[in-house]
Amino acid sequence: MITIVGVGHVFDLKQRIREVITERRPDVVCVELDEGRYRAMKHGSEKGKVPLTYRLLANFQNRMAGEYQNEPGSEMLTAIEVADEIGARAEFIDMDAMSLWSNLRHSMPFREKVKLLFSGFATIFTSKKTVERELENFQDHEEEYMELLGEEYPSMKKALVDDRNTYMAMKIREMTKFYRNVLVIVGDAHVSGIVRILGGRDIEVIRLRELQKGRDSEKRENGEVTVSFTTEV
Repeated sequence: MITIVGVGHVFDLKQRIREVITERRPDVVCVELDEGRYRAMKHGSEKGKVPLTYRLLANFQNRMAGEYQNEPGSEMLTAIEVADEIGARAEFIDMDAMSLWSNLRHSMPFREKVKLLFSGFATIFTSKKTVERELENFQDHEEEYMELLGEEYPSMKKALVDDRNTYMAMKIREMTKFYRNVLVIVGDAHVSGIVRILGGRDIEVIRLRELQKGRDSEKRENGEVTVSFTTEV
């Protein structure tokens, strides 16, 4: 059995991730991290020089996470913690981020680099409301969104989405050789691609929209103030 959970790295999903893992009690929890990113998140340091665009996008992610009173990637750290609590193994299944960005920087055409750089600067002015609207649009029209991404940034989509989907699916397959119950935590945009690659397997899928609905229901039950939108963020 494979359970694939799609998350949004800026949202506070720690409690929902804890519930999903403790309810299913997997033998192994696979997370969309490599060892370097895990150390950076855990200890607040990052080795090596990263491209300007990556830093801009990382700063944007940090700012958006702050809007939701959250730390970027906290759901991944929570997944690792809960795996340890229930006696499950935790496995990093993502490609090495530093190598990935280095290869992308050298292989990306100049025109695409310029477009991406301006896109990175544009995120400085992106509001929380815009993020919510774009996320809802992605969830309602995922296939069209990914096609457009491939048209606008073909090198980036291949490196950051397609190649990583293939790599993570391969790692998940390896885990199924040793464990009967495998739970996977990945960014929501990776879920459909990984499921297609795995194909023909016993897979349960939990999307970000479902996690967000559950989280908002908990807030209402606890009498907490919730945001006004009615979908998943």
